[in-house]
Amino acid sequence: MADFNFAQLFSENTFIGNDRIADVDQLTAAAVSRVIDPSSGAERFRFAVGQRLYFSKQRVAIPGIPPRTDERSDLLLAAAGELGGGMSFDTGLQYSVRDGDIPRFSALWRYLPEDGRILNLGLRYRRDELGQLDTSWRWPVAPRWVMLGRLNYSFLGTGVDPISQVPNERGVIEAVLGVEYSSCCWGTSFVLQRFRTAQGQSTTAFFLQLELKGLARIGSDPFGILRRNIPGYRLPHDRPELPSRYFGYE
Repeated sequence: MADFNFAQLFSENTFIGNDRIADVDQLTAAAVSRVIDPSSGAERFRFAVGQRLYFSKQRVAIPGIPPRTDERSDLLLAAAGELGGGMSFDTGLQYSVRDGDIPRFSALWRYLPEDGRILNLGLRYRRDELGQLDTSWRWPVAPRWVMLGRLNYSFLGTGVDPISQVPNERGVIEAVLGVEYSSCCWGTSFVLQRFRTAQGQSTTAFFLQLELKGLARIGSDPFGILRRNIPGYRLPHDRPELPSRYFGYE
């Protein structure tokens, strides 16, 4: 069964794959409002709302999952934008019209100034399935020294994680801590990672690399781990991409 979100809102088939085709007798409506910077073409703010209206009962279903009986889908809302000073936010919410509650909610606040500092704070919630607080950072602590890391904490103690299928338990899901040193000729990175593999079980890995700039890198590569765990992270010598004036014009 496909997930219900803005990416799937206008899809005709609610099932994944071609072995099952959904019966479609519905109307999907959505509205999007955007503010575009005329000088750069970058999107400064976006707000969206969408919903489906069903005109008949669902006849094609998956065994074990009860067919839909509502005449209206949940309401989807999303907002994102720039707050200035390198700060931005991105939020999404699913509101149940029938029950009057919020089955899903996500929020992300990001601080990315031009000097390379990074601070991300996020919240993800999916009723009975997922509840996580997530923070990651890259921050100078001394001349030529940078500390970076990530902490992903689960505050939900019930239900089953939809990805790993492991029962939820409160505690740290994944933690990353590292340091970087960079000079004109050489640099080094050390990263320690610990993550949960199953209920009550975790594993630890570490990465150490020495870089002779312009010549070679020696040791295990930590940059893939850092890019995956710290949104906005880039290699120390990479330059940030400038926004295109055609950004957002699909």
